[in-house]
Amino acid sequence: MAELATLFLSEGPRLVANVHKAIVRKDATAIQSAAHALAGSSRSMAATPLADAARRLEAMAQAGDLSMAATAGATLDDELARLTSALSAIVNATEALQREPALRRAR
Repeated sequence: MAELATLFLSEGPRLVANVHKAIVRKDATAIQSAAHALAGSSRSMAATPLADAARRLEAMAQAGDLSMAATAGATLDDELARLTSALSAIVNATEALQREPALRRAR
């Protein structure tokens, strides 16, 4: 799990950044594609709130209605921050557990 978490910690922000770039360009096709990629990656991490937010944005773009795209992008940021915090805690805890046996041997 820690390896997947570490991977998402590097990829998640990039995926959200791709969505934001597409929103700035008002490119519905690019928003749809970037949001779809984010939704899939988020679902693989069981990050349902982020995946659902990405899916809603994907549907907006598919419908050609970008009127709430900036707001949806802000929601992605909020959900990504929550997920990043949780995943960082998992990675840190895993690393601490892996160091613990080495500390015991050193004593």
